[in-house]
Amino acid sequence: MTPEYEIWMRNRVIENMPKQEQTSTSTMQDRLRKPHSELELLQEHTRKEMTKWGRERSNFNHLMHLEKLKVDEKDGQLKSLEKEKENLKRNL
Repeated sequence: MTPEYEIWMRNRVIENMPKQEQTSTSTMQDRLRKPHSELELLQEHTRKEMTKWGRERSNFNHLMHLEKLKVDEKDGQLKSLEKEKENLKRNL
């Protein structure tokens, strides 16, 4: 290697090293903390979505139950009216 190349390479390495800001309030532990992997981020996102979907499904099931009660009530009213109609026909 030529001396120029060695100087260029040394400067290049030094320039690529992150400089610690003197006003930085982060601790060494914060700087060394391993960032979350893509898998961990996806797992967290999936867990949140599943929780949200569970709530939505629960709400949907509750609404379906209420609608079924309304249908049952209307069905009961319809049967009652049909009996009344039959009684009126018999009495005529």
